[in-house]
Amino acid sequence: MSVNEIVTAVLALAAIAVPVVALVISSLAGRRAARSALTDLTLKVSDKATAYKALDEDDDKYTPGQELEMLIHQADYLIETQLRNRSPSRSA
Repeated sequence: MSVNEIVTAVLALAAIAVPVVALVISSLAGRRAARSALTDLTLKVSDKATAYKALDEDDDKYTPGQELEMLIHQADYLIETQLRNRSPSRSA
């Protein structure tokens, strides 16, 4: 094997290995960001739940209840799409 063929083989392997490594790093970084976002959503849900429990009348609980439900749906979507590597389910 000549030096030229060895260099060509090394460059070909590098051309395959570099994108694969970049995809793995990107995937790991995406999961880390998803876990961070999930932590933030957990804190928001906790704050909204505390505020919801503090309300006395049922009429005043509608909007905070909707906000709480939206945050829970966001967290569920984040878990389904980012942490489980699935497309979002269409079930209710």
